[in-house]
Amino acid sequence: MTSRSSQTIGVTLAALAGIHQMVIASLPLNDDFVHRTLAMQLLAGELPMRDFLDVGGMLSYGIAAGAQLLFGHRLLSEAVVLTVMMAFSTFLVFALVRDLTGSTTAAALSAVLLVVAGLRGYAYPKMVVYAVAAALWWSYVREPTRGKMLALGAWVAVAFYWRPDHAVYVAIGAALAAGAVHGLNWLVAIRLGQAAAVSLVGIAPVLVLAAGTIGLRCAR
Repeated sequence: MTSRSSQTIGVTLAALAGIHQMVIASLPLNDDFVHRTLAMQLLAGELPMRDFLDVGGMLSYGIAAGAQLLFGHRLLSEAVVLTVMMAFSTFLVFALVRDLTGSTTAAALSAVLLVVAGLRGYAYPKMVVYAVAAALWWSYVREPTRGKMLALGAWVAVAFYWRPDHAVYVAIGAALAAGAVHGLNWLVAIRLGQAAAVSLVGIAPVLVLAAGTIGLRCAR
């Protein structure tokens, strides 16, 4: 099968996955409204931690807020976000598996499995975080450059804004990728230290926000 034909299959599957997710979004559950509600509070000028409880997920309600600005305060805004995220994740999984195995069939099955998993709309970060992370891990394994490790560190920070535990899992994957390539030596420590520095810079704004609102202190 030609590369163009394979890419067409990937785009088609991604589009179908996005449409499927949009249909699901037309029947929302209570949990689907959690970050939409926080998005409305954000648009009203309230700040997380200072005005409402934030337990992680700034990127979820931040993106939802942006969608509401573009499409209005209606379910369509959330449906657009879910459609784009599902389509993007599906295509990325397809492309990654196709690249790793050389098999369009295996890639198509992997993409379909992502759809069949049937994640709820509010859980879309579980798709996009690890789809991107997997692509970055394998990219580093194939060509272990400093830049690619720094990209992993940046993605750890992005994952943190969706949910802190996602950042932990992505960071563990980065450490395993570096260890698989280099073994246990100083280069691994240096690369992971550089990635950690990028991650810390990335999450610094939320630490500053916390310090300026509730203070960096342990709750009693």
